[in-house]
Amino acid sequence: MRPHLDLRAPSVRRADPRRRGGRAPTRGVTLLELMAVITIIGIFFVLAAPSLSNTFDDQRAGATADSVAQMFRVARTRAAFSGGAHAVMITQSGAQARLDLIMAVDPTTGSAIGSCFSPIWSNAPATAGMRLLMTIDPINDQTLVSKNISIVPSSTAVGTVCFTPGGSMWFRPAGSSIWKRPLLQDHYDYEIHRTDGTGAIVGLIRTVRIGTTGVPRVDVTP
Repeated sequence: MRPHLDLRAPSVRRADPRRRGGRAPTRGVTLLELMAVITIIGIFFVLAAPSLSNTFDDQRAGATADSVAQMFRVARTRAAFSGGAHAVMITQSGAQARLDLIMAVDPTTGSAIGSCFSPIWSNAPATAGMRLLMTIDPINDQTLVSKNISIVPSSTAVGTVCFTPGGSMWFRPAGSSIWKRPLLQDHYDYEIHRTDGTGAIVGLIRTVRIGTTGVPRVDVTP
C-alpha cells in the first residue's frame, strides 16, 4: 500500500490544526475571573484611600506654608523694585491669623510711597492709601477650611511687617503705633498645621520664621 501524499502547499500544511505539534487554541478570560480581578483592585483602593487623602491634605498644608513664606519674599522684592513700601499685615482672629500684602500708595495720585511711617496701616486694606495685592485667609478660604488648615502666629508675631525700598524691615505690634527695627534675636513665627476636626494636630507641622533680614525660612517637624 502506497503512503498517502499531502499535495497541499507547505503554508497550508503548517496552518492545519490537525497536524501534530500545532499550536493549541488560546483560552479566553472568563467573566468570573474578570470580576475577581476587579474586586481585588477595589479592595486595594479602599485600603489605600485614607493614606492617599492624608498625603494630599498634607501637601495642601505644605503649599500654604510656602504661600506664607512667598508673601514675605514678594513684599521685600516688590518694595525694592517698585519704590513703594510694602507691608504684610497679620490680623489674628481667635487662634487663626489672616495675612494681607499691602502696598503703600498716595491716596490722591496713586503713586508709591517709600516710607513705612507715612501710610496709616490699618486692618482695613481697602482704605485709601493702601493697595491690596494678596490675601491668605484660613478662616474664609474654603480650600483651607475644608482641609482644617490653620495658620497660628506666635505671641509676638501679630501686627505689621513693613519693607522699605532700601531693604529695611520694620515691625509694629498689633494695637501699637510704635515701629521698631528687629533685633538680632527677634523672629516672627507662623505655624501651619492640620487638625482632625476636633483640634488635635495631625501630619507635619511647618513653621515660617521671619528673621531680622526679612528673608523667610520654613522649618518642618513631625
